[in-house]
Amino acid sequence: VRFAAGSFADGCLAPGVYAESPALAATPGKTYVVDAYTRNNSNVGTTALTFYDAAGKQIGGSVSAIWNTDTGVFNADKPVYKVAPSGTATLKVRIGLNAANAVTYIDLVKITSK
Repeated sequence: VRFAAGSFADGCLAPGVYAESPALAATPGKTYVVDAYTRNNSNVGTTALTFYDAAGKQIGGSVSAIWNTDTGVFNADKPVYKVAPSGTATLKVRIGLNAANAVTYIDLVKITSK
């Protein structure tokens, strides 16, 4: 995936561009780990993991990792991990670029469970 951001409007509360996965089946009590490969030209972005109940309501908050160094190596960015809370039915992964006038490339997004 290639993200390209233009300028952001002054006063924007959550500037950036992002992509979010479809809802994926998840099991309560399992630890989920998200790894990704980014070529981000040292621009700032985030990878986030969020859980939802059977009604599609977000539960248990979300956890995210910020990436801002360009290693060009898979698994070099900080992984995101969280235990699925009670009542979990699905999860979503959201990856975003938070830098204006920037480009980044995302590849090999991998979700595993323990």
